Amino acid sequence: MSVIFSKLFEFILAAKIELTLFGVAVAAYFFLFGNVKLPKNSKLADGSSSKDDGDESFSDRRGQAKSLPCNPDDYEGIEKAFQTAFEEGDHRSVLRCWNAMKKI
Repeated sequence: MSVIFSKLFEFILAAKIELTLFGVAVAAYFFLFGNVKLPKNSKLADGSSSKDDGDESFSDRRGQAKSLPCNPDDYEGIEKAFQTAFEEGDHRSVLRCWNAMKKI
C-alpha cells in the first residue's frame, strides 16, 4: 500500500513541476514580448462573408495598374517603362518589363 502512495505522490509532484514550468514559460513570454494581441478574424466577428469586399479590392488594384508598353523589340522603351513602373511602385508592370527584358 505504501508503494501505491509513493508512486501517486511522485506523479502529483511531477505534474506540479510540469504545470509550474508551463506557468513560468507563459510569464516569461509575456515579459519578453509584452501583451501580444492576437489579430481578430473579421469573418467570425461579422458573421457574414466578406468575399465580395475582397473581389472589389482586387479588381480595383487591377484597374489601377497601368499598362506600360513593353514591346520586346524596343529595348529603350522597355527600360524606360521598367524604370517608370519601379518608381511608381507598380510591381506588376515591373515584372512584365523584367520578363520582356529577359526575352531579349
